[in-house]
Amino acid sequence: LWIAVIAGTILRLYHLGQHSFWYDESTSLIGAEFVDWQFTFLSASESRLIPLFAVLGKIWHVLGTEVFGFTMGTNAGDAYLRLLPLIFGVPLIPMTYALAQYVLNNKTAAWVAAWGIALSPLQVYYAQEYRPHTIYAFLVCAGMYVSLRALDEGTRKYWIATVVIGVLAFYAYYFSAVYLVCMNVFALVNFN
Repeated sequence: LWIAVIAGTILRLYHLGQHSFWYDESTSLIGAEFVDWQFTFLSASESRLIPLFAVLGKIWHVLGTEVFGFTMGTNAGDAYLRLLPLIFGVPLIPMTYALAQYVLNNKTAAWVAAWGIALSPLQVYYAQEYRPHTIYAFLVCAGMYVSLRALDEGTRKYWIATVVIGVLAFYAYYFSAVYLVCMNVFALVNFN
């Protein structure tokens, strides 16, 4: 598994800051500027932000400029900003392994799933893009894992994790409403 994680990390780091930001990445960067610590950006009238990524982006940007001294718009500054989604793209590899191992109870299948994520061109691309896709993918994968464990084992820690990750996933990407509905339908069908 560690070889898949290392290979996936190398692929995701390769040419990380070589290309300038494109439109969608720029909107994510601008979205972080709307974050205020009175949380007015969470109001119903503010629908252009993906809140979790905007908050993380704001913190990440401040750390990069004020603590580490990166200049945004340079190759190093752009690479630094793109490390934020990469930080979630790499753990998606072992999370996929854990989910596949739990669901399929087959180490070979879990290993293939982990390598599939590690080498997936789309996953590599999304981990190199300053957008919330990898955070969403990681949270949904983790959410499925803890939800299944909660249904199977019924322990409080997995139920709490299911709720927390579900909320984070919704704030990470509004499309996760589909994931939340599907997991609830699955839970209702399988609940003892």
